[in-house]
Amino acid sequence: MGVKANDQDRSNQTLRLEGGRSLGYAEWGDASGFPLVHFHGSSSSRLEHPVQQGVLAGVRLVTIDRPGHGLSDFQPERTLLDWPQDVAALANHLGIERFAVSGWSAGGPYVLACAHRIPERLTAVGLVSSFGPYDRPGATAGKDRFNKVALAMARRMPWAVTRRVTGMMGRSFAKDPEGAARRRFASAPAPDQQALSDRRATDMLLASMVESFRAGSDGSAWEARLLTHPWGFRLQDVAVPVALWHGDADSNSPLGTGEYLSRTIPDASLTVLPGEGHFFIMQRWGEIIRHLTNAT
Repeated sequence: MGVKANDQDRSNQTLRLEGGRSLGYAEWGDASGFPLVHFHGSSSSRLEHPVQQGVLAGVRLVTIDRPGHGLSDFQPERTLLDWPQDVAALANHLGIERFAVSGWSAGGPYVLACAHRIPERLTAVGLVSSFGPYDRPGATAGKDRFNKVALAMARRMPWAVTRRVTGMMGRSFAKDPEGAARRRFASAPAPDQQALSDRRATDMLLASMVESFRAGSDGSAWEARLLTHPWGFRLQDVAVPVALWHGDADSNSPLGTGEYLSRTIPDASLTVLPGEGHFFIMQRWGEIIRHLTNAT
């Protein structure tokens, strides 16, 4: 199906897909462990991974750059349902028949696309602080002003304008990563400020965000448009069990989103985390990974 362009560094690998497009990915943890494929959040990359020691014992974590992020080539006019084909191609290349999947924030819809399109390949499905369908009543209720404005712009603006605005964000991260991140998270609620006080986690997240703009901002710009329009499948047609984790103080993807997903997906279980915001995954990777992989 393809060849790795770089196998010297497990965090900087690429697969050449049929048709010639490159897919960037990284591997973390135990190379012979239980496979878990994780989908990163918005304006992030394959470098999004747990930093706590011991979390990946017995687990082979694979993280993937979505098209136009990091080492992955941009894919014009892609849809959510194109993603499972990329994931399956990478799994085949790595010799992984079945695997668990997790997605944080904007990675959640991609998890659901896989659950809909390739359920036979999945052993477990997890959504963490997931984004939800934007074409439902009350989709923006409880969101902070930044996200309301950004998503409204992505949904309504012409593609050329969306690219220009996202490009400004990409350039700000390239020029002054810490300043850009500080401005981006300045209005985050107290639980998120606490989660982001762990320097190891924030260094990882910052590196992942900078890497997402390696080849420009088209990937992030297209994703914003993609997620704010109909996804191309119904949540009611997701036929595998789905585990959800959501904080009740999340202003990025409010709890109402998790509750909607839980009500609408036929076999879903929602764990509500009192007092937690959007970034609790930084401290809770371990319990999420153990649930999805049965690792001890």
